[in-house]
Amino acid sequence: MNTQNHKMSGYDPSWSAEEQAQWWVVQMDLYGDDVELHARFEDWIAQDIAHSVAYHQNDSLWEDMAFAITPNPTPTVQLNDQQKYDGRMPVARTPKRTGRWIGAGVLACMVVLTVWLMPQLRLYGADYANMSNEVERLVLEDKTVVFLDSQSAIDVRYHPDRREINLLSGRAFFEVTPNKTRPFIVHAAETQARALGTAYGVRLEDEVVQVKVREGLVGVSRDQGDELVRLQAGQGVRLGGQNDHVEKTILPQTDFGWLTGQLTAENLRVPDLLTALERYVPGRVVLIGQAVREKTLSGRFDTKNAAQAIDDVALLLNLNVVRVTPYLTILK
Repeated sequence: MNTQNHKMSGYDPSWSAEEQAQWWVVQMDLYGDDVELHARFEDWIAQDIAHSVAYHQNDSLWEDMAFAITPNPTPTVQLNDQQKYDGRMPVARTPKRTGRWIGAGVLACMVVLTVWLMPQLRLYGADYANMSNEVERLVLEDKTVVFLDSQSAIDVRYHPDRREINLLSGRAFFEVTPNKTRPFIVHAAETQARALGTAYGVRLEDEVVQVKVREGLVGVSRDQGDELVRLQAGQGVRLGGQNDHVEKTILPQTDFGWLTGQLTAENLRVPDLLTALERYVPGRVVLIGQAVREKTLSGRFDTKNAAQAIDDVALLLNLNVVRVTPYLTILK
């Protein structure tokens, strides 16, 4: 089989400029030292200015992904004094970049998928797991109502003398049916929150537990330990690691907005805001650029349309949004 035809197999000239550019980025990484292929590539670039723009945007994105996960990368393409601007972006005759960029690009995709999939594995096998991108409402056998956030999971264990919930991942809010003879206890990591006839939320993220009370009282303690703090309506607490020193916090009125699809940010770091919105879209959201990571934003965002909310964040920060697949969104 002719090598050149093999390299052009799978190419469809009816594709959009964006799709053709993505195909050429991969081909030039794999076969960048092939003279015939490079000649065809330059012919394709010369056909339309849109080809040049689309190629350089996608090639830059591919390299940014590699830079994002490669320690101390060094550039492989340098322009020389003989390359002139001819109305199109210059196209360097690049050496084969398979060893760095394809490997790094594939590794970047693997890292993204692995980081995204690992938390998902916790959800499988749970009594209740919410894999959707919306808050789910559940009613337990004692009529307690549970609002289970996206990408969250719980196990339910009801005994004659107590009702126990194990929060495996994410966030849940409980409107507890009172029963003095069967206390309602939520476990998360090594922390437990015992309801005393109440409505409250528990969140588990990176082994840090947050308990927030909307109504009634909640006693918070370590598993098998004495009560550390008792919270009343409008109060919350955060526990992490082995430190048992806790301080009550006063909750803003917007703190339970996620129950109705509202995310309120007050001077929230951009990476933290995107992480919060990521919960409500499929796949991962990747932010490229160190400077923007230090910025903060305030505002109210609609998690029921999180993709648009992410676009709004990008607009506020003058960033470009690239959706590589339905499961990978990049802001750069």
